[in-house]
Amino acid sequence: MQSFNIRAAILTVAILFVTAFGVNAQSYYRNGRIPADLKITLVRGVCFGRCPAYELTIDSRGNVRFNGKHFTRVEGAARDKIRRAQVREILREFDTAEFRALRPNYNTPAVCGGLATDLPSETITITARGRTKTVHHYYGCLGKRVRDELKRLSTLGKKIDDLTGSEKWVKETR
Repeated sequence: MQSFNIRAAILTVAILFVTAFGVNAQSYYRNGRIPADLKITLVRGVCFGRCPAYELTIDSRGNVRFNGKHFTRVEGAARDKIRRAQVREILREFDTAEFRALRPNYNTPAVCGGLATDLPSETITITARGRTKTVHHYYGCLGKRVRDELKRLSTLGKKIDDLTGSEKWVKETR
């Protein structure tokens, strides 16, 4: 019985600590701090047409690496740097998208219901505080029951592109 009371007391203190200091275990963005091991990767896949295919990686210091594969202005490697405020904004967007709660795949009939063919895909991966999560998103996923999740994923991918300025490498000049 005494063991139970000690555990209950420890749990109560832990809950009070978390509540008092606003630490959210589900949050990528905690107290304005960028995790030292942060690595965010956005991979855009090809489609039947001329969809740009590339990989974009951001680290905790704001270093951005781009690798254009198909239908991009820059094919191959490019680098840039973004401000830490922009890295924080991307982290906040992961929280807004409720990324931790998302399924790992939005590219199967079981999840999507129906699938349209020949559309692009995106894969978003984040490593922070020793944990890694990857979500695959096929734009041909037609599932009505996952529509909100798909919208949040699309918004997150666009935010990553916008805040890194990837358009300078992606948009073809024609």
